Amino acid sequence: MKMKANQLSSGVLLSYVGQGLQILIALFYTPVILRLLGQSEYGVYQIAYSVMSVLSLFNFGFSNSYIKFFSVAKKGENAEQQVAGLNGLFIMIFSALSVLVVAVGAVLTLKIDAVLGGSLTAAELDTARIVLPIMVLNCALSFLGVVFRNYIIAHERFIALQGLDILGTVLNPCLTFPLLLTGKGSVGLALILLAVTAVKDLFSAFYCIFKLRMRFSRCAMPWSAFRGIAVFSLFIFAENIVTAINLNVDRFFLGKMIGTAAAAIYAVGGQINTLYTTLVISISSVFAPRVNEMVAKGGDREALSALYVRVGKIQFSVMGLILGGFAVFGKRFMLIWAGSEYGDSYWIALILLLSVTLHLVQHVAVEIQRSLGLQKYRSMICIVTALLKLCVSFALIPLLGGIGAAIGTAVAYVLNTVAVDILYAKRAGLKVWVFWREITRMACGALPPVVLGLLAIRYINSCRLIVYFVCIAVFALLYLVSMYLLGLRRADRVHLRILFERWINTYLKKGKSSATAEHTPEHQQGEEEL
Repeated sequence: MKMKANQLSSGVLLSYVGQGLQILIALFYTPVILRLLGQSEYGVYQIAYSVMSVLSLFNFGFSNSYIKFFSVAKKGENAEQQVAGLNGLFIMIFSALSVLVVAVGAVLTLKIDAVLGGSLTAAELDTARIVLPIMVLNCALSFLGVVFRNYIIAHERFIALQGLDILGTVLNPCLTFPLLLTGKGSVGLALILLAVTAVKDLFSAFYCIFKLRMRFSRCAMPWSAFRGIAVFSLFIFAENIVTAINLNVDRFFLGKMIGTAAAAIYAVGGQINTLYTTLVISISSVFAPRVNEMVAKGGDREALSALYVRVGKIQFSVMGLILGGFAVFGKRFMLIWAGSEYGDSYWIALILLLSVTLHLVQHVAVEIQRSLGLQKYRSMICIVTALLKLCVSFALIPLLGGIGAAIGTAVAYVLNTVAVDILYAKRAGLKVWVFWREITRMACGALPPVVLGLLAIRYINSCRLIVYFVCIAVFALLYLVSMYLLGLRRADRVHLRILFERWINTYLKKGKSSATAEHTPEHQQGEEEL
């Protein structure tokens, strides 16, 4: 139990470290790519990347179903053999899906004039003919790594998992720059992405097989459970389609309807949203095995609601700082970071961040409703709102370009949030009103520094860069103070202190005396809730 607690807290900490590295690298990495590639070729790369993202839908939701069925298998009789059979079934499924991706990708490459023709020039289409097959191979290879990655998550080895993600984050720019400097362009970007995927998959497989003793069995494959796995995955597949529509289809249609420049501008704004989204989901994903285990043991609604609220508060404390800081300082940042031709990227990013916050702050509820078998209801809601998003985006793209596409996505997220909250309350039994009461309290704590920043922005934008960065640091400090005093309850402050003590004791090796100090009844209750 102690090892699991350390893995959990360390996993959250490392996820922040990894995301911090990803953000820092993006700050230096993306501007260089934009300037070395140019708007046109960067747009081609992003269009090909969006096609790869759509092809990733061919996992048909199976990647999200492994952990649930792993929890069931390890509770049954002869658990080791059942888990080996489950591993064999899933590796066979994803091998077949990888072949399917390659076949579909080959057809798309052969018919690329019909797929991407329109606003792309002949030179841009020639580049796409090379980049797209590499992206397709990357997608197929990533499918083979899904089972190993999920096996690591199921065993709650979050240190290894987050360490692997950090390795990929660092490897990507280190390998990319030499190729870009030799003029490989978007082809070089695609090749490095493929190489990093291969390294991560090989390491995951090695870790699972030799460290976690992962085994595969053909004889024990749970074919009787395949129907349940397929039905469970089908509704997740529907949700994944919706995610692809909201996050990836816009770049494709902007490129086809307006041109590669519009796709590039949207992609820069979308990259901010992607970093933001990945940070939040990485936190809630750490709790996925715990959610499934709680449900397997009976699914006490009070305990699930407590976890739902607690994780949401952790997420919002980080999200509020990023969202508020971007609203205040983002416009000048985008001009410095990407260039004057990407001015609209600020508004695209801000619209996406504001709308996706409503969805992401309660992302752990997605894991809860999946483990309870309620995904079909959420899937239907997501499909309806995604279709509405397409209608709004198609109407606004010719008028507003990328901003119109972002507005369409925002409409979908807001309506989706309202609908799924009713589902969480009525079907999952979660205390949604308690959740939003706590989030509103925290939002009030985040509001004062944001208002002050927006009032001072005209003066901040005229300052030298050193003063600008000092103002960002002051904003962050004011946010932390305001959130601590106004946003957190007294119990939250106790829990926060306990968490920091645990991390200090774990990593600085203070010893037993330090680890067991101040175990008052208040601390004891906080330890149990954590």
